[in-house]
Amino acid sequence: MRIFLICVLATASVAASWWNVQSTGIDANLRGIAAVVHRGNTILWATGSKGTILRSTDAGQTWSPIHIDGAETLDFRGVQTFDGKAVYVMSSGEGEASRIYKSADGGENWKLQYTDKRKGFFLDALVCSDSSRCFALSDPIDGKFLLLATTDGERWNELPREHMPVSLPQ
Repeated sequence: MRIFLICVLATASVAASWWNVQSTGIDANLRGIAAVVHRGNTILWATGSKGTILRSTDAGQTWSPIHIDGAETLDFRGVQTFDGKAVYVMSSGEGEASRIYKSADGGENWKLQYTDKRKGFFLDALVCSDSSRCFALSDPIDGKFLLLATTDGERWNELPREHMPVSLPQ
């Protein structure tokens, strides 16, 4: 029992030294994180409520707020990057509050790539296999899940829904 306790205490001590609490100076709930090592630099992106997008180019030592015009109230829950410059961010919310934006220049300029006015449209997840192939999942619409895809990093298309699973009754 003593050896176990010593191992636990030693492990906790080492693990505690890995964490360093940072203040972003932003009053928001952070919900998404993406990290990439590019040319020896660790670049981090974080997203959250109240239109929050943050970027760090020094492994999280300092953070810079990134702004998208017209997105100040959105709840950004997803972020994907592969080189730190090209980045996708996804917001969640009813109808047009669910959006996918892309920046090709580290957050200087943003392009709204997708949104939808349909009732029930609510983006839940964003995943990319590389900088041009991504998927986004929405809550069910008319009883079936909705899956979006891009294969060129620019245009998003709804995948055929006839093979999508039916949602369970609520």
